[in-house]
Amino acid sequence: GNMSAWKFGADQPPKFGWIANWHVTNVSTDHDIVFDVQMVRGSAILEYLSTYENIGTATCQIEDTKAHNISDAYFLDGLWKKPFSLSSSVELHAHPFAVKQIQRDTSDPWKAAIRCTSHNKKFKILSVSTC
Repeated sequence: GNMSAWKFGADQPPKFGWIANWHVTNVSTDHDIVFDVQMVRGSAILEYLSTYENIGTATCQIEDTKAHNISDAYFLDGLWKKPFSLSSSVELHAHPFAVKQIQRDTSDPWKAAIRCTSHNKKFKILSVSTC
């Protein structure tokens, strides 16, 4: 079977999130997590953990319903030098030409996905919101 590297849980109760490579005893082959979302403007905010140790990186992008990339790939690094842990956020933007092809009217919601790929170390996503 295909084991996902991602699990939902609280590594520091009560701080829940989607955590990649949390328990490294599992050899995971699937490093992707996909969030099915609805968009109007083609933008998303992804919140993730920044901390000073035992954290890695991930790459995230917006995809259409056929799993084609419709945004740039955003590289997220959870490691920083500050001696504490906080949430960081990144804005993801779909390419305007892709949005025009998908959306009939500028106020119509449309289906998309946000795919994040972990890069072998622990990585924690705290929230995903779209507009």
